[in-house]
Amino acid sequence: MEELDRDPDTSFERDVVYENEETFCLSTENIAALQVLLLQLEEQRSLNEAVCIQLRSRITELWNRLQTPGEERDAFSVYMTGSKAKTRRALEAEVERLEEVKRDNLQYVIQAIRRELRIYWDKCFYSSEQRQAFSPFYDDDYT
Repeated sequence: MEELDRDPDTSFERDVVYENEETFCLSTENIAALQVLLLQLEEQRSLNEAVCIQLRSRITELWNRLQTPGEERDAFSVYMTGSKAKTRRALEAEVERLEEVKRDNLQYVIQAIRRELRIYWDKCFYSSEQRQAFSPFYDDDYT
């Protein structure tokens, strides 16, 4: 529960977490309830880990797209491992911050994508007619 930054919700959870080990009754019902609770907590933890992996991937993608300097990346590196609730919140905040930076610099982001697209076109030997057919490439509206 601590890793998930979660307080006990039910009276049973409070008994398990806060009650003295010697006074907690290990009945068949309590053991079954503990197994259910353990499964729920493990599922939450797995979900948290999966979300953190996705957030890290998005952060890395945005850093690369926005050409974020190494010093700024290094300052955030403490959150690039682990999956505690605090880490997840920091990752979510960083994605939001980077998305805001991307919106503020949309023209530069689009120009970088266009440069990347030119490289792919060159590798695929696209003709000028094929390139001209993709009209969004030449659109100067960056909204």
